[in-house]
Amino acid sequence: MYKDEMIQLHQFLVYVLKYLAEDDQITNDCSEYITLKISPHHIHKTKAEHKHAIFVLCKIISEVIADKDNHIHIIVHTIIGLPGEDINHMLETVNYVNTFPIHGIKLQLLHILCDTDLAEEYKKNPFKVLSLEEYTDILIKLLENLREDIIIHRMTGDGPKNILIAPEWSKNKRNVLNYINKQLTLRNTVQGRCYSQDKGEY
Repeated sequence: MYKDEMIQLHQFLVYVLKYLAEDDQITNDCSEYITLKISPHHIHKTKAEHKHAIFVLCKIISEVIADKDNHIHIIVHTIIGLPGEDINHMLETVNYVNTFPIHGIKLQLLHILCDTDLAEEYKKNPFKVLSLEEYTDILIKLLENLREDIIIHRMTGDGPKNILIAPEWSKNKRNVLNYINKQLTLRNTVQGRCYSQDKGEY
């Protein structure tokens, strides 16, 4: 995500929080965010600073929703295989997600689709795309470290075949899911096997 897109997301989340919060309650709910001393208008702050602010805002918003409307289920969407990320980055993401009062998660394979910015970047500077075996290894490690009460809504994905550039193996979703389930059985492992509450403290 580019810095300007990060700032736009930052601004959107501020609007969402203002909508959810009631009167003076917003001051109490936002204390952690306020101490960061950064707003979407601070365009000269670094991308990393805006990213951290977004994480803090997401956590606050999820907590506000959980307190206000228990019937609202919060689902997180996570992409596996982003350029520049390794297994440590992905485990850090899962450990961070574990700290949120969420109900479900969608674990999504990165797809490169025609006529997108990602496709242009892939054409100019080709980056590694995960194989089915690599994706499954990473996915299982993430599942093992994910809180066991979080419902898995998705373990992969299949982009439109007519515009899919990579990975080719993702076109056969049934084969992918069968392979993942087989590996889970062979490794005799389950969601939450390696989860520790201490890992999720930020």
